[in-house]
Amino acid sequence: MGIVVTVFMGMGLLLLIPAVAACLERLAPRRSVENAIVYGLLMAGLWNGLWHGLRHLDDFWGLTALLSGVCMVATALMLRRVPGTARAPGIVPWWRKAVTRVASVGLFASFLLYAVTLTRLNLGLSIIGQ
Repeated sequence: MGIVVTVFMGMGLLLLIPAVAACLERLAPRRSVENAIVYGLLMAGLWNGLWHGLRHLDDFWGLTALLSGVCMVATALMLRRVPGTARAPGIVPWWRKAVTRVASVGLFASFLLYAVTLTRLNLGLSIIGQ
């Protein structure tokens, strides 16, 4: 499941880049790809935070799962758009920009930690927290 969570973290980070979001909008005008990524990020974040994170609060990876799950859910909620609306970058409330920045930094840090850990696991090397 760590690979799935890491992949959705990476795709969520890509959606935060305006050029990637605009390219997806041109390729799939009905936003089906973007919605699939956003809702996948939301579901993976809920699983990571609520299922794995809350069940393992006594170890490093449980706390990491909880924090990364919160970042994933926050990012998904900030990326989600109401059907029929377009992006208007100049008309974004200050709090939404702040939450998006904090969540994206947390998501990027979590993505790096997960990706490095999965690589080290596959190479047979030791990982953090064990």
